[in-house]
Amino acid sequence: MLRPMTLKPRHLERGGPHVRQQQPGSGRQTMPWWRWFDSLKFKVTVAGVLALALGIGATATVLMLRAEGETLNAQRRMMLEEASHDALALSRHVVGQQRALSAAAGQLRPADLAKPDVLQARLASEHVLSTLFDALFIVDGKGSMLMFRDDAGTRPMSLDVADRPYFIRTLEERRGIISEPVTSRVTGNQVVLLTWPMVHEGAVSGVLVGAITLQRRDLLATVVDPTNTEHPALVIVTDAAGKIIAHPTADMRGHSIEAEPFLHGAFKRWQETGSPAELSGIDLSDREYLTGVAAVPGTDWLIWRSQDVAGLLAPLRDGRAEATRVAAGVVVVLAVGLAILLRWLLRPLYRLEKRADRLFDSDIAPDEGWPAATGEVGQLQRVLRRSVRERALIEERNNQVLQQLSSVLAAAPVGIAVTRADQFELVSAHLCQLLDTPQDDLLGQPMQLVFASNEDYFAMAPQLAASFKVSQPYAAEWQLLRRGGQPFWARLSAQPVNPHAPADGIIWTLQDITREVASRTALEWSATHDSLTGLANRTVLEERLARAVSQRPGSMPACVLMFDLDHFKPINDEFGHAAGDAMLRAVSQAAAAQVRSVDLLARIGGDEFGVLLEHCPADAAQRVAVAIRDAISELAMPWEGHSLRVGVSIGLAPLTADYTEAAQWLADADQACYEAKAAGRNTVRSHLPGSSTLGWQQTGQGLRLVAQRTPKAS
Repeated sequence: MLRPMTLKPRHLERGGPHVRQQQPGSGRQTMPWWRWFDSLKFKVTVAGVLALALGIGATATVLMLRAEGETLNAQRRMMLEEASHDALALSRHVVGQQRALSAAAGQLRPADLAKPDVLQARLASEHVLSTLFDALFIVDGKGSMLMFRDDAGTRPMSLDVADRPYFIRTLEERRGIISEPVTSRVTGNQVVLLTWPMVHEGAVSGVLVGAITLQRRDLLATVVDPTNTEHPALVIVTDAAGKIIAHPTADMRGHSIEAEPFLHGAFKRWQETGSPAELSGIDLSDREYLTGVAAVPGTDWLIWRSQDVAGLLAPLRDGRAEATRVAAGVVVVLAVGLAILLRWLLRPLYRLEKRADRLFDSDIAPDEGWPAATGEVGQLQRVLRRSVRERALIEERNNQVLQQLSSVLAAAPVGIAVTRADQFELVSAHLCQLLDTPQDDLLGQPMQLVFASNEDYFAMAPQLAASFKVSQPYAAEWQLLRRGGQPFWARLSAQPVNPHAPADGIIWTLQDITREVASRTALEWSATHDSLTGLANRTVLEERLARAVSQRPGSMPACVLMFDLDHFKPINDEFGHAAGDAMLRAVSQAAAAQVRSVDLLARIGGDEFGVLLEHCPADAAQRVAVAIRDAISELAMPWEGHSLRVGVSIGLAPLTADYTEAAQWLADADQACYEAKAAGRNTVRSHLPGSSTLGWQQTGQGLRLVAQRTPKAS
């Protein structure tokens, strides 16, 4: 049964916050000074002052925003022009360096490469190149360094650069190229290399290379105007991959542009737009920085310019602050005058407030103590008198409705509650039974207390509001808590007491569906898992394989393993299916211990298993396959005085761009597994599309992939 409830205005409750105890003979009370802030006079004054302040502020803000916008647009255009100008200047400088290399390379003959003294004299006499580069060296057509010159002098150097990309490109393209920043094998510093091939009779006999040490030489020193200090900007040079080539701070050269806070965001936006390269410049500005980037012709370099927006707009914002201080003084003077005027105009309303403050005092008759008033104040007085008369009737009707509602709630077979402002106002006996909580402990408490977690409660609130917004009842399943902390699943349904005003209250019904949820969860688990081993089943494996195929190339590298147990059938035949089931469970545990938590191990059927290794290259997948093979081979399961063992044949297929369906990928792994069995069992075979089936052999240098002859079926 519900506790009888009577709805009463808060100010009539004993000790309520709005009750004033009038002492006999105390006379008229004076309103405390702090209550003035609650008065209409204060609110109207504040409204007028705010309107005035908002008008002045809005006008000033619009003008300042327009000025800021025009300033930023002008600076943005100038920034792009300067970036384009700097890019052209840097391009001319680099072209000059390449021409100097070309001229020097043209003076060398193929026969000179076999004469160290000639090469040493040549490099020692290249004074122009020594001013353009930090180091020079000559490489023959096979990549062997013949002579090297730097600040320490000119000397022979035995070093092989045949594997360097800049050398390979120079031979292939037979032209000068500019390398990406690389680590010098001589000095260990980050350098950019400019090359020029020595071509004789159509063949490259050698390469002349100039090295620029990024930590020592600032490429921008000769192209950026150092006198432009009115609006200083950060200017750097990077390659297309974002590696810094030139920076005012030497320690930043050679690092990624993502380490530069001024340009980190702009670089990401540039990549998201497809990494365009334009000489005229591209605007990548945001709210904090004006940023532009321009391509350097003849190279894959980019010049970046960035300026702090706050620094550009500082003079304008200082002016706005001064204007705000002046306007604030004007507003204060007007506010004082408005407050005095309103106090005089609202004197009748103040007297009415005094009487309304004792509106429900039992020692004053409903029609006594009202001041004479006309106009809006007189109309408000009549409304207040009528409210006193109707109050008693409304209270009586409320009590009748509550008694009827109490009877309905007591007879309902489901938990029912009424909440308002998120607090329980009415609860049924069945609801108290479900929550194992007495009625008195629920009434007045927030509904959040019965939810199993705060996250669930805060997730439910927007769903409830969305349902009410479209005039639909709310229904969902949530985990709740009993009084002792035991969780249970419940189906919650709700609809507002007043569809047009949900704040008036919400009616809730609650049903315990713990058994239903448990049954459904078990059914869902069995649909995706193998009941014997607890592993995922074939359906889950095929879904994950299909997803990996569809998400290429982002899902690569990835590999799938198929393995089939060797000598498993004799265990079933000799020791029974119980032994076979025990062996399958032991094999599952042994295999699971060899894979990562993110990998998928599934039982496909019988004694066949599959493993999906995502973000795993073929060599790592091979090591996993060998580990699985060894773990299963070492497994010895005691059974009725016997030690049962099995082997395993494993097929591996890496994910490539050739696969259009997951079924073909899985089939190739299965074929490799079959070939592993045909090759003698307890081994691993890999399938590579377009080639022979490959196997792995242990050598002194580790595992090595070798071609295997596919065994013929007998």
